[in-house]
Amino acid sequence: MASAFFAQKNTRTPMWGSLIALIIFTTACWILVKPLGVPGLGWANTLAMMAFGLFLTVLYAMIYGFEGASPWPAAIAIARQVVAATVIGVGLAWVAPRLGAIDRTSWDGAIRLLAVLLPAGLAYVAMVTALGGRELATVVATFKGGDEG
Repeated sequence: MASAFFAQKNTRTPMWGSLIALIIFTTACWILVKPLGVPGLGWANTLAMMAFGLFLTVLYAMIYGFEGASPWPAAIAIARQVVAATVIGVGLAWVAPRLGAIDRTSWDGAIRLLAVLLPAGLAYVAMVTALGGRELATVVATFKGGDEG
């Protein structure tokens, strides 16, 4: 949504959204890190980015409107992402206990995580694409210098 504001030559609104996201992130960290530990940082970031996206979407609709735009393509894209993320999340939750504790930063720990996260990321992209997502085709077309197929 920030790009949509930039296209309207409005850079202030995303800046205010970033400030709100920063405040939410900082507050959520303060609240979530003590009970959840490091995962609290991830949840804090998720909450802040959701607020940022919602803030910009609502303001864009109020200022510029979405005349003639159907909400269904966005809803379908979001559903596709949620399904793929849920499947990958369940798979990662199943694999996590089998990784053993990674207590410190090390090459061994990094390789073990890479061995799990790289296939998980590829599976996520494959699943979104199989569900009809066009993101991969868009990225490939961008690097080839052509239009999306």
